[in-house]
Amino acid sequence: REPLLLPDFLGILLTPPSHRHPPYVTSVPAHIVEPAGVARSAWPVTSGLPFASGELRDPSRIRVLRADGQPLPACAGIQATWPDGSIRWALLDLQTDLAAQSRLELQIDTEGDGATPATDLRSETRDDAIDVFTGVLAVRVSRSGPRLVRSASRGRREHLRPADEGADLLAWEEGSGAPYVGSVEGAEVEETNALRLCVRAHGSFQRDGQRLLGWIARLNFFAGHSHVRVQLTFVHDET
Repeated sequence: REPLLLPDFLGILLTPPSHRHPPYVTSVPAHIVEPAGVARSAWPVTSGLPFASGELRDPSRIRVLRADGQPLPACAGIQATWPDGSIRWALLDLQTDLAAQSRLELQIDTEGDGATPATDLRSETRDDAIDVFTGVLAVRVSRSGPRLVRSASRGRREHLRPADEGADLLAWEEGSGAPYVGSVEGAEVEETNALRLCVRAHGSFQRDGQRLLGWIARLNFFAGHSHVRVQLTFVHDET
């Protein structure tokens, strides 16, 4: 059974072209290595892509091809631009099959037609929560209170229920005894495309009105998958 939470990340390794000035190289070899000995089906991969000044302005033209020339489901967004407005860094999301401990050869080019993969990934933002649907997993992320994830279900199976008590995030100060509770103070959809949706939540650890430090949690959801990639940042903002 696919786990609900899986701390795992795969990235793309680019082969640098011989030059990045006009006339620009429009196709770059790349590869993905599966290091864990686990076969993967339609596995999500997220990676940054650099571009020279003036090389690309429309991220929808980025496409990823397998060695046989067939395109993979992919989406790209702009992360940073050059002074002339062209793309400096793009963030690429794709999904691909990978055999255990294999190396997948790819070609990344900027000759795409702007087509977007059709998926069931979506979200609904409410006053008190954000509901995320991946097509197989439904998750409710709190926008306030002690629970970061209020409920999670896959099909008819409930992994978490709204009635479950307790806090999702706890912190202890050495020698302090009782834990500080990680209270959610806000949440919003930070990034979204057809393959990946990121909810950014933030809050602080508190106990009896005393604040220890802040935190930021990014929950990444993937189209057609029932696992969630969680990135937690501790913010030492207390003086």
